Amino acid sequence: MPTYPTRSRLPTSYSTNIGRVVSRFALLETRLRRVVYILLAVDQKLGRLAVRDPRIQEKCQMIDDILSVLNLKSPLNLKTFGNECKKIENFRDAVAHGVWVRHTGTKYPVLQITSGAFRNPDWPPGRKAKITPGGMEIRPEDFRTFLRGIEIALSEVNQLRRDVLAQRKALLKKQIEQWSHSQRRQSPPPTRDPIRRLRPQRSSPG
Repeated sequence: MPTYPTRSRLPTSYSTNIGRVVSRFALLETRLRRVVYILLAVDQKLGRLAVRDPRIQEKCQMIDDILSVLNLKSPLNLKTFGNECKKIENFRDAVAHGVWVRHTGTKYPVLQITSGAFRNPDWPPGRKAKITPGGMEIRPEDFRTFLRGIEIALSEVNQLRRDVLAQRKALLKKQIEQWSHSQRRQSPPPTRDPIRRLRPQRSSPG
């Protein structure tokens, strides 16, 4: 890709949509993080201190693994969900941290690609974007597509959270009942009057 002048300012609609992508995706990450805390039965403060916060695809795998350990079920195919979220994350990273240029071949802002995270499928295999940067035309409909994807993902995570919360409460109740039952079996049954056994016996007259 030849050298093109960078854009010091983007159209207002682009700046607005970049902000929407960043903020809505941050909400998606937060909702997923809370699912992890629910599964581990910790509050948000302890969760932030003790639980690692990986990228979104790894976070979905973490949730899937915890569900498996607890023998709980997910309404989502978390592997597929994680793959789709990864695509959104790549787009978020590109538009939020990328360099925008003016390209003579299009009226739309072009995103300069210098890494392999958000690649053009038309590029030849083996091309290294760090050595030969590429360009990706970003149109308003691209923002709409990814924003719609984030909203769908948020809806699915909300459903996951409700299901996980219900299952976690049921599991906790079952664990408490099992513990109580085991405690009753281990402890001897109480006497009808435990104090009576300690009272001195009166001697009979005579």
